[in-house]
Amino acid sequence: MGFLLVIERVFVYHWDVFAALTTVVDELVDVDASGLCDGELRARFIEARREIDRLESRAATMLVALHRRGVPRGEGASSTPVWVQFQTGQRVRDARLSLA
Repeated sequence: MGFLLVIERVFVYHWDVFAALTTVVDELVDVDASGLCDGELRARFIEARREIDRLESRAATMLVALHRRGVPRGEGASSTPVWVQFQTGQRVRDARLSLA
């Protein structure tokens, strides 16, 4: 019973993290770039690109773990990249590159 409670807490914790991430991304998307001065636009772009790269790296790590555990095959997918495209809309080619 204690084991199940730990898993539930970890899942809930990560759910909160992704909810917070969604909120922050929504706030960034709502910023009108035309209202920013050149320096602020430059700084925001560079910071956004850095954070996107960090998230892409983490997503690739999670995808490799899903692939190794056989989750996509267990859900009936013909391949992990095809599963990713169906689940997220990511291009099959990009998912293949994440697995390389």
